[in-house]
Parts: sequence; structure tokens; C-alpha cells
Amino acid sequence: MRQTNEYATVGELARLFTVKNYQIREVVDEFAEPVPRAGLYRMVPRTRVPEVAAGLQARGWLEQRKATEVGREQQMDHSVSLAAAGQQHRSIGRLQALVVEHIGAGMENGQQAGRANPTDCDSPAV
Repeated sequence: MRQTNEYATVGELARLFTVKNYQIREVVDEFAEPVPRAGLYRMVPRTRVPEVAAGLQARGWLEQRKATEVGREQQMDHSVSLAAAGQQHRSIGRLQALVVEHIGAGMENGQQAGRANPTDCDSPAV
């Protein structure tokens, strides 16, 4: 489960905690503030993973050590994913600027946008 997203599904959390899906659903459905849904899927904010761990542990479905490890790991992964998303956004911005610059240079040389100049290819024409 790669945390490029701020939400986790019930299935992802069940695999993370190595419990059954119904156990995660029971815990999440008892939250005071309901979690958002995407169709039938409960979208649990990753910031609430420690609450899920506490709920599982309170029901005797999770040992203390596992709950602490997973909660800490999720908090670190969430921070890392936010930093990676920022880096990816900057990279996309630089890529877009290069593409615009390249297209602009091609237009100045009389090329149509979206068409490669056959003389720019290293391989012979087929």
C-alpha cells in the first residue's frame, strides 16, 4: 500500500493491520464523525489510522505492540507522501515548462505542433 493519497480503504487497513475487513468496518462505523465514502467504499483519512488501531485494540483484535508500530509507521508515511507529492508537483511544473518551450521552438521552425521533425530521428525511415 503506497501512501500517495490521504485516504485508505477498509481493505487496505485490514491488510495493514492483518485483520478481517469486517473488523475495520465495525471500528470505522463507530467513529463519532463518519468517514467519507466513494460509492460503497469507506475512505478513512490516514490521519485517523491511530484511532482505528485503538478501536481494534479495545476489541482485543490487535496487540498493543502492533497498534503502536502501525500507527507510527502510517504517520511517517503520510508525512513522506506529502513531501513526495510536493516534489512531484514541482517536477511536473518543470516538465510542462520544457514541453511548452520545445513546442514553441518547433513552431518557430515551421513545424506543426505534435509532429516530429523526421530529421530529428536517429533511426532510418521505415
